[in-house]
Amino acid sequence: MEYGFNNQNIKTSDMLFTVDWFYDQEFIIRMRQGLNPESHAKYDNIPVYWEKSHFITAMKALVEAEDQGFILEDDLIKEIGYKAVRSLVDYRYLYRRPNFGLNSDLTNPPAESKVMLTPMSQLTLNAAKKLLKKNN
Repeated sequence: MEYGFNNQNIKTSDMLFTVDWFYDQEFIIRMRQGLNPESHAKYDNIPVYWEKSHFITAMKALVEAEDQGFILEDDLIKEIGYKAVRSLVDYRYLYRRPNFGLNSDLTNPPAESKVMLTPMSQLTLNAAKKLLKKNN
């Protein structure tokens, strides 16, 4: 792929790197906020029911299940509790995905109608990986 110059004489390949870096940093900052649930309580009206350890457990589960593409909601509820899972969904750290047979993008969706949890985006998953590396 050939890259050119824009009207400010900046190589477009450098601009793409800058945009990627910016979004990457934005998602890492958001993940750091997840490690500090009290930071949300100051500004949002939705109660926060997770702790730092709950957040780390949820992110580790998503990273470990990356090839599969999801974790089961029931499994995470057993680990950290219903309120913590719902709170992470409400704050958009997890995406709740009912299994209605419309999951052709997933490698191995469960046969029965279990609710799955996925990261909100690939950027969220990448930020979770980086954050977990720093916290280990």
